[in-house]
Amino acid sequence: MFVRESATGQLVLDAVVTVAGMAPEVTGKGIGPVEAEHLSGDPQFYDVNTSVDQEGTWKFVVDVSGPAGEGTAEFDIQVIEPNPVVAILSVIFAVLLVIIIAMTTRMYMNKRRQTIARSQS
Repeated sequence: MFVRESATGQLVLDAVVTVAGMAPEVTGKGIGPVEAEHLSGDPQFYDVNTSVDQEGTWKFVVDVSGPAGEGTAEFDIQVIEPNPVVAILSVIFAVLLVIIIAMTTRMYMNKRRQTIARSQS
């Protein structure tokens, strides 16, 4: 994520950004608050790596404290169970693609060898 000053639209590079997540159920375990770090090589972006362990609507709160003051943003994110069929189909597609490329390459190489053999005879 990146932070912009609301009045000027300027990117804020030296803010303290924290992220907290509230689970869908009251008994669910929340996340954080976790302080975001700058992405390596690009100081305009802040990064938080986390994962959720429960389906439902999670509420994430991003708190920003910078030279121009403090601010908060809330986001609702719907978490659903991934569909294993999509992953299986992706693997099958990748394997088929590799097979097609390998067979095409083999046919090309055989044809090339035949052409070279004919030209040498």
